[in-house]
Amino acid sequence: MNIIIKKFINLVACPAKPCVLAERRRGFTLIETLIALFILSISVVSIISMTAQSSQNANFAKNKLTASYLAAEVIEGIRNMKDGETWVRFKNVTSSCGLELGCPFDISSVLNSSDTWQMNACLGDDECGTLFFNETFSGGGFYTLNPTSNKTPFKRVVFVKSVSENEISVTSKVSWLQGSIEKSISMNASMFDWNN
Repeated sequence: MNIIIKKFINLVACPAKPCVLAERRRGFTLIETLIALFILSISVVSIISMTAQSSQNANFAKNKLTASYLAAEVIEGIRNMKDGETWVRFKNVTSSCGLELGCPFDISSVLNSSDTWQMNACLGDDECGTLFFNETFSGGGFYTLNPTSNKTPFKRVVFVKSVSENEISVTSKVSWLQGSIEKSISMNASMFDWNN
């Protein structure tokens, strides 16, 4: 009975060819295996590449959003300082920031609301404007120029340009390294002597 079943299976497997071919085709050949491995490796490499690119894009978006907030913080901080000072004093304090290198800006100078705040120009210092993250602040942390905090990839400088007697232009620039490429965001606002 077994012999009849085997002959029937061989007849169905290769009705017009000798049954020896059917026995040789039971496994994969070396070429078929190599092609399958090649296709599998291309798929795995492309998935890993997409994951790495996705991670880089998410990191860039996070840094760009943080830089946008840091640039806006400068504009609001300087606007706050302008509102608390006379126009003449405000223009005198910010006059050193009209240089090409700009001035570093620390929001803690606004938070402390001291009467003696001043802005000093960056004088060729590569570390000028480097921000540090202070996690101990009660509001959950903020960026500062204090080097005792954690160093961040961000640098922030402000440029103040006198447009007329009653108007100044304030530009905030935040830069950071994304890989080996320097990226930056700038925001600009005009401020007026609204008391006159």
